Parts: sequence; structure tokens; C-alpha cells
Amino acid sequence: MLKCIPALHDVPQIQDEEQRENLAAAAVILRQCEEMDQNEDSREGTDNFGPISSDHGVNFLDITKAILRTTTTSGSNGLTDAVGWLALRQEIYYAFSLGRSPQISLPYEQEKEASQVNKVILHTYQVAKWNYGDKTTQEWDRLRAQEKALETNCCSHFSPVLTRQADKSRGEVFPLVWYTSDGEVTATQHFILAKTVLTAENPHLEHNPDRGLSREAEHQTLGRWASINQFFGCDEPNFAYYPYGSALIKELGAIGQSQTYFRTHNLLTTGDSSKDLVGVPGLKWGSTDAYTEDTNGNPVYNFTIVDRIFDSYLAGNVKPYLQIGFMPLALASNPEPYFFEFDPAAGPDSIYTGWSHTPTDYEKWEQLVYQWAQHSVERYGLDEVNSWYWEVWNEPNIAYWNGTKEQFHELHDRAIAAVLRAVPTARVGGCEVAGGAAGSYLGDFLAHCASGTNYATGEIGTPLEFISFHAKGAPLWVNSTDSPNGGYVQMNISTQLRQIDEAFGVVASFPQYRSTPIVMGEYDPDGCAACTSQAYGYRNGLLYPAYTAASFMRAMSLATQRGVNLTGALTWAFEYEQTALLPNQTGFFDGFRVLSTHGIDKPVLNVHRMWGMMNGDMVSTNSSGQVSMDVVLNEGIRRGDTDVGAVATFDSSKESVYVFVWNYHDQDLDFPDSNVNIDIQDLPSAFLDSTAGLNLTHYRIDNDHSNSFSRWQAMGSPQAPSDEQYQELIQAGKLEALSQGETLLMPIDGKLSLGFSLPVRATSLLVLHNDKSASFV
Repeated sequence: MLKCIPALHDVPQIQDEEQRENLAAAAVILRQCEEMDQNEDSREGTDNFGPISSDHGVNFLDITKAILRTTTTSGSNGLTDAVGWLALRQEIYYAFSLGRSPQISLPYEQEKEASQVNKVILHTYQVAKWNYGDKTTQEWDRLRAQEKALETNCCSHFSPVLTRQADKSRGEVFPLVWYTSDGEVTATQHFILAKTVLTAENPHLEHNPDRGLSREAEHQTLGRWASINQFFGCDEPNFAYYPYGSALIKELGAIGQSQTYFRTHNLLTTGDSSKDLVGVPGLKWGSTDAYTEDTNGNPVYNFTIVDRIFDSYLAGNVKPYLQIGFMPLALASNPEPYFFEFDPAAGPDSIYTGWSHTPTDYEKWEQLVYQWAQHSVERYGLDEVNSWYWEVWNEPNIAYWNGTKEQFHELHDRAIAAVLRAVPTARVGGCEVAGGAAGSYLGDFLAHCASGTNYATGEIGTPLEFISFHAKGAPLWVNSTDSPNGGYVQMNISTQLRQIDEAFGVVASFPQYRSTPIVMGEYDPDGCAACTSQAYGYRNGLLYPAYTAASFMRAMSLATQRGVNLTGALTWAFEYEQTALLPNQTGFFDGFRVLSTHGIDKPVLNVHRMWGMMNGDMVSTNSSGQVSMDVVLNEGIRRGDTDVGAVATFDSSKESVYVFVWNYHDQDLDFPDSNVNIDIQDLPSAFLDSTAGLNLTHYRIDNDHSNSFSRWQAMGSPQAPSDEQYQELIQAGKLEALSQGETLLMPIDGKLSLGFSLPVRATSLLVLHNDKSASFV
């Protein structure tokens, strides 16, 4: 074995893949055998492979890292793959034995294809990094939540084949446990180690020198509840100041306890002044005339319409998630045609006109953005503008951008530099790519921001305060003679979640971006809000909110498993109303993906209202009726049983417990109601000591509650409802309770139990409160 050491000296120059694999294996084996003296340990801290010093022999850690960085293998069973995982396990051992952070990380592709055993190894590695790093509370919360997810999705599969209790007469202390494989033994050992470290180093525990550590407040909390749903958007910016639009903005601003943000296209798009249509919205269209040029080609800036849009947002307690785009007519390199006519049944192919092209002059583009940002500070104040999100363009990997990837990087860099010149502390990010990771597009963008040459400054890197991408489902219409309508809608939750998982994996592969906030800038069951088809028949009724519930909760779980920081999932749906460009295309419940129709809220808006009530810390939940993540990613939810899942939070400040439950299936078919039995354990002492009982409010979205669409159908689906019918529909669109605080429950043996029937595609929010005299929602 020692004969390979001379070859290891020359590892950077070796090109033969097989030889590099063999050397990697040799380096790992030799490293395990070497004596880890203090001198060697200090040299292992470097992340760079430098010249090997003859004074100190061979640094096997640096050699291993160098080989793993530059070696590629086909398939997940290659020698290098095995060496990588073995090296990572060594690093975990050395980290805890030497009291320092692990020095090896694996490429994203290896992590993406990790087995259940290796997912546990990765988790333990991350715990070691946290333990010997800055030990932030936020990261502990994430790791604790990840621990719970692994316990359910991975460790539950490591079932021992035999367990023999300790024979105390023979001096045995621990039982003997046999597993089916060495891998399961290793994973179990690592999981116990990680769990022990997180428990011992819990930053939430209050240290008292006289009494040690108090664990009363833990209760298996998984970190703070994140209202990721309070992001909305649409193609058509001008509806924000139309009557129904401005009213809906106010509803969104009051939908929850966190800040609501709104994103829209076309904030820089030029209107058709020849037809007096500047500022008039149509399907997938809006305009502001923020930039024009005089007869000499000099810029003319006019932010009047943009201000009107943002004024409507702010008046409704909504802040801009500001998209810098699209290309003004006077700046577009290929301007004609610029305007278009859109057919909802034909799809979006006709819309990608002059506004989607590169600028004729990047300096003018940069100056336009600077003037806009500077104007925003002057009008709204620096503190307000600092609270916005700023991003560039939309889905540059598809036809929204008729330029190259490199041209988009320049467009982005120049716009971001302009914003930061006017607002040095602005929150800037991107790149709103379509389809999750979109092949290499998201990764290339992150690499450019991390280490590429900035097109605007000439320096290395581009500031990135948040990362954004889009993820969509893909519903279809299934013909069926057994269905009353000749067929049914089949949703495709797996498509959306796979896009999300892949994008999270790409972000996680950049260590510098693992904690960077992620906003999924468009998060929807399908790809075109203004398009209509049979496959989009889910939008009016219960299937839309039930899908949203099942997918949002799993997106949060995927973020935990990948170790990334999900802060937003933006629903791309708003409203349409009659304009000069839409004289006859907006009826009641017309099939567009919107939150309201003629001022009547659709059922989907009520699921957001439910989440808006939830607050406090997330607590561990387990549902025997919830379909496993692996099945959902691979197949969707299409087997015989529906998906009955739950999430829960506890708000200690209000002494309230919130339990959100859904019953979902991809196929819009009839299924039996589910009998839901809920057991709530580890209640705080204030709940257990209550002599009057705990009051329960049960909110519900189903065919009879919180459902304007079913009420409209019961009226005969009128396209011209009477005033009385209209007011009835307005009321039916609000969130409704099955019981409003009058139900009293008593804990028994420290546990609270309740049951109810939940129809398919229905959702429930249960709110338990300890003081029935107080207002708690």
C-alpha cells in the first residue's frame, strides 16, 4: 500500500479516471491508518490543494478532496462514489474526536442520489458542521426539523431483525440489536450521535447555574411557523388599481400575521398609445410607459403608472416583490411586433414579442433601473424601499428572454448594480427560472453570482440576498366513460415537487447559499393562469385548495431535508375584470386561475386564510394516512387511498394550538370520507390544569362551507346574479367555521383526543384555546 505514496504526490496531474479512482481509495485507507498528530490536524484545515511538503509527508485529506473534486463517475455505484461516502464518514469521526468542523463535502449529484442510509450520514455531517461552527439557533431549528423528517422517512425503515435484552447477570448494560445490513447499523449509530448532540446543545434551553438545564419548553418543536404562502402575483400589473383588484389587494394584505408581498410582470412594458391603451390591462398584458425616448433618442422617464400600482399595494398593507422588466419598446433590440392578441384556448406562444428581447444599449438599461430605484426612495422613503424584494426579469431560460444566458447575466448584473447604487441596502436576488433547476440554468446563475465576473462592476460576484425559481404542476384531462362528464381532471403534484427538490438540491450544493432565503417566485398547479382547457377544470372548486395544502406542506418538508431556507411560495393568481382589452372575456367562475371572480372569493383563498391564522412554533406531527414523500415524488397521489396529512403549531403567547388537516387525491373522483382521529400529546401545563376545558373552533373548506363555487352552482350557475344572490356569494366566499368556540374539550391522562369526518378534497383548521373569554384569531 505504501508504494502508492509517490503517485499521490502527483495526483493533480493524473488524467486517467481509473487510476484516480484507485488513488482516491488508497488515500482514504491510508488516511484512516495515519497518526493524526497536532501538526497534521492543523494542516488539514485548508480547503485548497497545494504543494505537498516533504517535511510532513503526505496530506491524505487534501489528496482525497482534490480527487473527489475532479473525478467523475457514471452511475451511483462507482468506486469514487463509495470512496466519497467513506471519506465523509471518516470526517464525521474525526470532527467529533478532534473537536473541529468536518473538512470534506460531496458534490450535489452524490447528495441528490443518496440512499436512506447516506441521507442520515449527511444529516450527522451537517450536525457536526453546526456544532463546530457558529451554532446559530436558526440552523439548530432546521436540523431538528430535519431529524424528525429522517426519523419518519428513513430511520423507520431500519427495522432490527432481532433484539436481545441485556443480561444483567452477565454484566451486560445494553441490549444487542441485529439489523439486516451494516449500512443500517452505521446509519442508526450516526443518527443517535446526531440526536444526542442536538439535544445536548439545544440553544432554546435556559441555563440556570443552580438547577442545570430546563427542558420544559421543548415539546418537540420544529422551529417557528413560516408563513411561506403570503406571496402572490400576476402577469397584469394594472389590475391592482381597478375596483375589484384594489379590493383584493386589501384582502391579501390582511390574510395573515406576516407581511404579504406581490410580484407582477410588465412594470416597464410600453403601452399602445395610438389606441389610448397605456395602463390598460388585458390577459397576460399590462403597461406603464415608464421609459420612452424623445425624437433625439434621449430617455424620458415617467413612473406615474408604476407609482399608482405600488400606491395600491401599500394602501392595502402589501409590499412590492419588484420584478424589473420587461423591455420598453424604445430599448428593445427587436421591437416589432410588440403588441399581441392572446387566445386563452391557444396557449402563450403568441405573447413573446419585442418586450422579450435584449436592450439596444445596456447603459441605458442600467440608467433606467437606477432612475426607478432612486425615484422609489424619494417617493416612499429608504426604510420602505429596503423592505421590498428586487429581482430581474422572468423565466429567462424560456421564451420570456430572447437572449443568451450570458446576455441575461449582463442584464441582471447591470440592473442589480443600478439598484444598489441608489439603494445600497436593497434586498436583491433572482433569477426566477422556470422549471425548478431548469437543467444547469439555476446552477450556472448561482455560480456566476458566487464567483463569476460581474458585467457591471468588473469585480468577482454579484450580490444575492435571496434565490428564486418557479415550480409548476402539470394537470391533464383523463377520458373516462365511467365519469359523468366523460372524463376527469388528474393533477400532477409529483411534477411540481420533483422540480422543487431538484432546485433545492442545486442551492444546497453551494455552501455559501445554504442559508440564503429562497422564494419560489411562481408556485402553481399548472403553467398558465390566463389559459383555459379541460385539464384546468380544478380551479373553481375544492381541488385547488386541497392540492395547494398537500403541496405547500411537502415543499416545506423538502426544504428541511435538503437543508435550505425556504421563506416564500408565491401563488401566481389574482383577478380579471372588464377593461377595454377585456370587454367580454370575464364571466363568473370562468375557469381562469384567479383568487376571486367579480369580487367573489374562490375557495382557494380560504386555505391561505387558514394558514394566516397559524402562528408560533411548529410541533411534530405524524399521520398514518399521509402518503410518504418517496411515493409522492415518484408517483404522485394516485393509488386507492387519499392523502390525509396534518401540520400543527403552538403559540405560547396566546395559549393556542393550531392543527391543519387535509384530505387530497390527484384524481378528481369520488372517494369515501376519511374518519380523522387526532391525539394531541405533550400539552403545556396550562392546558392540562384547565378545569373549564379547552375551547375548539373548527374551520372547514368543503362543499358546504367556505365555498362560493358550490353555492353558485346551487343557484343554477347564473352569469347575472341578482343583488341578493351576489351578496350571498360574497358571504359564501369567506372562511366559515363548523363550530365557533362553543365546543369544550377536556384533556385525559395528559392527552387531548377528538375525531371528525373529512370529505375528500376538504381541509380543516382546528384552533384549541385555553381561555374561552379571549379573542385568539
